[in-house]
Amino acid sequence: MLLLIWQQRRMHKFFDFALDPVIKEAEGLYYRKEKNMVSFCTYFNSVPVGKLKNYSSAEDIIFRVRVENETVLKIKCTGSDDIIASCVTDSYSELRVCISEVPDGSELMYLTAEGGNIVSVSVYLSGSCRDINPVLITCTYRREEQLKKNINYLLGKSAGEEFDIIISDNDSAIDGSCFASGRVTVIHNDNNGGSGGYHCGMKEAVSRNRYTHFILMDDDVTAEYCAFQKVTGFIRFLRDEYSELSVSGAMISSSEPCIQFESGGFFSDDGVQSSCGYHLDLSVEENIIADEREKKINYAAWWLVCMPACYAEKGEYPAPFFIKYDDVEYSLRCSMRIVSLCGFGVWHEDFGTKYSPSSDYYNTRNYLHLMKRHTDNFNSFRAFRKGLWLLTEKICRQQYNGAEAVIRGYCDYLKGDNFLKAADNKAILEELKKLQVEMLNDTELMEKYGVAFDNELYCHTCKKKFRRYMQPLLYGQLIPHILCCKLTVTDVISDRKEQYFGAAKVLHYCPQTGRGYVTDKSLLKSMCLLLKFIYIHIKYTGGRK
Repeated sequence: MLLLIWQQRRMHKFFDFALDPVIKEAEGLYYRKEKNMVSFCTYFNSVPVGKLKNYSSAEDIIFRVRVENETVLKIKCTGSDDIIASCVTDSYSELRVCISEVPDGSELMYLTAEGGNIVSVSVYLSGSCRDINPVLITCTYRREEQLKKNINYLLGKSAGEEFDIIISDNDSAIDGSCFASGRVTVIHNDNNGGSGGYHCGMKEAVSRNRYTHFILMDDDVTAEYCAFQKVTGFIRFLRDEYSELSVSGAMISSSEPCIQFESGGFFSDDGVQSSCGYHLDLSVEENIIADEREKKINYAAWWLVCMPACYAEKGEYPAPFFIKYDDVEYSLRCSMRIVSLCGFGVWHEDFGTKYSPSSDYYNTRNYLHLMKRHTDNFNSFRAFRKGLWLLTEKICRQQYNGAEAVIRGYCDYLKGDNFLKAADNKAILEELKKLQVEMLNDTELMEKYGVAFDNELYCHTCKKKFRRYMQPLLYGQLIPHILCCKLTVTDVISDRKEQYFGAAKVLHYCPQTGRGYVTDKSLLKSMCLLLKFIYIHIKYTGGRK
C-alpha cells in the first residue's frame, strides 16, 4: 500500500497543551512559573517550529487559547527576543503566526501568559497536508494491569481522534473486552520476545491494508497523550520528499522524570553505539533547545517510534532477535531516515533496575549478529575480539553469572543464522534463568552476606591514580586478596569497571529499588571463564579468521 499523496490546503489540530502533568514530579516538562507569568517553552508544550520549517508544508501555526481573567498572551521563538504575536484577552483569543516569518535558527516556538489563568490551548497547523491512518502497535508479556492502564488512558484522551490499537500478546491471555473501545485488537502469540511480538503485530496491520504509519510502543511505559497528537500532526504535514520519514521517540527516566535517557541513537560502522541527548535534564530550557537541533540518527528504539508502514509492506519485518538490538537492526536494514521531535517521548523504567544475566546473553548474541549484518569486513577474529571485550567487561565487574551468559551468547552466535531462526526461545530462557541473580533488600543482604548499603562505602570515583595499572591487572582480578579493600559498593545502573579495582567483595546496589547482590572476587572463576570462551571459539571456528 502506497502512502496517500493527495494533498490540499487544510487546517488540522497539531496538539492540545498538556496542562495536567501525568507525573507530578515532571511539572517542569509542561510549564514554568515565574512570578505572575507562565512560560510554555517546555518539552511537551512548545512547538518544534524548526522541524516544521525543514520538513513540513505547513504555512501557519494557530494558537487557540481560553483563559480566565485578563491575560497577556505572547508568542516567542527560541534564539530571539522578539515577540512574534501578542494580545490581551479575558476569555478567548486566536493568534496566528506565518512560519515563513519565523527567524532562521529558531528551534522552538512557545506561548507565555501573564496575569490570568490558562484554561486550554490548542495548536493548529494550516497548509498542504495528506490523509494518514496510523495504528498503535504494542507488544506485551504478562503486564496486563500496566498495559490496560496505558491503553485506556490513551483511549480516554483520544475522543474524536480515534486510532486503531493492535496488542501483540506474548504467552498470556489478555481479554480484549477489558479495553474501553472496539478499536483494540489483541493477538495471542507464543513468547518470541519483543521482536517476535512486533513481527506479528506488523503482519496483522499490513494484512488490513489501510494503515499509513505504525507507532510502536513498549508495554512498560507511562505515556503523555499530546506526544501522539504531535507526531501524527507532524507526519500529516510532511512534504512529499519526506513522506517516508520516521520519528524517534525519547525515553525519559521513570525514577528521575525530567532526565532523558535517549532521543534516538547512532550505530557506527565500527560497532560503537551512542545515544543522542543522553542524561539531559528536559526541564531546562537550554537542554530542550539543544536536544531539538538536527542530529545524526540512524536507529530508533521501540519504546516509542513512528514509522511509515511501507517498510513492512515491502516484507521487512524484525529479525528473530527475541529482545535487544532488534530495533537497531531493523532501522539499519530499512535505511530509515529518522528525526527526533520535541514532546514525542515516554517515561520508561531505567534498564539497570531490572538487570538480569539473560540481558547479557541477548546483548552479546544479537550485537554480534548486528555487526555481521551491518558492518564491513566483520570476520571471526573481529567477532572473537568483540566477544572477549564483552566477557572481560563482566569479569572486571565481578559479574560472573553475566560472564557465563556472554559465553553462551557468543557460542550461539557462532552457530549461525540458521540457529537464530530456529532457536527454541523457551528452552533458552529456562537455561538463562539458572544464571539469574537475586536482588535483596538491606535486611536480606545483612542476613545472607553480613553487608548492607552504606553510602560512605559507595565508590563515587574511578580511582584515577591507579589507572595505568588497571588493565594489566585485569582491573583488580590479579591483585591478591590481602591487598584488596574489604567491600566496595557500586551502582548497578551507572557503574564503570574502574570502580571495581582493588575490591575483594562488591555490593552491586540499585538506589532506585533499594536492592542489590554481593559478589566475591575470584581469580579461579575469571581464568576458567576466559579459557572456556577461547575453547568455544576454537571449537566452532578452528581458530580461523
